[in-house]
Amino acid sequence: MILAIPVFRGRISPRFDCACRFLLFRKDGGKIVSTEDFYTGDFSSQQIINSLFDRNVDVLLCGGIDSITKEYLEKNKIKIISWLTGDIQNVIDGYLCGNLRNRSIVERGGRCRRRWRFRGHS
Repeated sequence: MILAIPVFRGRISPRFDCACRFLLFRKDGGKIVSTEDFYTGDFSSQQIINSLFDRNVDVLLCGGIDSITKEYLEKNKIKIISWLTGDIQNVIDGYLCGNLRNRSIVERGGRCRRRWRFRGHS
């Protein structure tokens, strides 16, 4: 299984479509077995999406993502956990422990103690 995370200064990028860099993690048997770092600074949103498809990404862990892009990725079999915030290692730990939920603020050890609240959403 391959996980993708848009990165900004060691944290999850606040927006999927503005990320200049992605980290890919290959997961096998509950552990991360390899990591790839790739640059997307000059890419359009569609080029980023195509890069995820080309790299056979199964899961996208991201911050903000527009509904059209999210729908398109999910339709093409990429599972998305979105509106996350936190350090990359904490997010990976949370995913490996099964703690991540949409709109989570991920803390040390992958704990999701709080959730973002948006106007009009519970």
